Amino acid sequence: MAVRNGNGSFDLFLKRYLIVTGTLSAIILVAPWILIFGFMLMVLPGVFLVVMPTAFLWGAMLAAFYWAGGFLLSPLRAAMLAIVVTAGLVWAIPQPSISAGRRLAADHQLTNVKPAGPIKPFGDIRMEFGIPDFGRGPFSCDSRCVALLFEDSVHSVTVNSSSGLSFEDIQRGAAPLSHLAQTYRLKPLSECPASPPVDRNLRSPFGETEQDRWKLGRLHEEHLANDVCLVAEPPLTDYDLLLREGRWGRGEGAGKLPWLLSRNRIHLAYVEIRDRSHRPLFRVADTAVEMPIPVLTILPNMGYGFDYDWGWGRYWMPRELISCLDCSLEKIDAMLQVRRKWD
Repeated sequence: MAVRNGNGSFDLFLKRYLIVTGTLSAIILVAPWILIFGFMLMVLPGVFLVVMPTAFLWGAMLAAFYWAGGFLLSPLRAAMLAIVVTAGLVWAIPQPSISAGRRLAADHQLTNVKPAGPIKPFGDIRMEFGIPDFGRGPFSCDSRCVALLFEDSVHSVTVNSSSGLSFEDIQRGAAPLSHLAQTYRLKPLSECPASPPVDRNLRSPFGETEQDRWKLGRLHEEHLANDVCLVAEPPLTDYDLLLREGRWGRGEGAGKLPWLLSRNRIHLAYVEIRDRSHRPLFRVADTAVEMPIPVLTILPNMGYGFDYDWGWGRYWMPRELISCLDCSLEKIDAMLQVRRKWD
């Protein structure tokens, strides 16, 4: 577009642009139902209205630098300077936070460990889930716990929570006991006048096929009904093998203040098997950090009420790890040398 001295065409375009985008932004800020109506009418009108506040914000920044440069430069040079400065600032301002996010991710990595072969459960097992340890009774012995107890080499299974651990705790394999933790054992039926309740619709997690899982579960039910019983005891403080699934994170408030560049949310999900010396025998762990991107926006927030969030766009890095945050004990199940077939 040609730019002329004085009130050139670019100057006129900029004024009209600000009037149009500013007016539409003010209307949808005052009457947000218009935006909702735009989406109900057709998608394109809704999208057009959604970007108006952001378009006005970028136009206002460009105009400020353009008119400031106009005192010293020709309109053409002032326009070029305004474009470069606006884009440069939007790109440069979040860079320190992006670098901090990458350092945060690098500092909170857990090394994946692949065992040389199947790991045989033995002795006293500690099994930990990422479950809260408040507002409920003692942790129960689920089908995985029961299946482990029926392995000949297993003496007991302690069920504990992995919630509330610090990253340093996770790194060194610390395993503090929850006040709801319980140790479970199998004993002859005659020694169990008051056995804790057990799910009578057991499905073993270790079967090779779905049919095997249900058959093994029924076998466990029969033994619990006729031969042995489940005994709950105070939790053992030590273990021979730790099976742990957990999550850790921090910076949850950062998402509510997207313009606050100094805070990055981080999520860690992991499953692991450790021996009694806390040495990892198996581990799958994923870390993801939410960081800003050099895009400044004003976008509607239709959560509990209609509001607008302004600030830097944010994304998770590495993005492909987000789906991996669904780590579960099934990854541990695959590593164990246990009974998997109905005989």
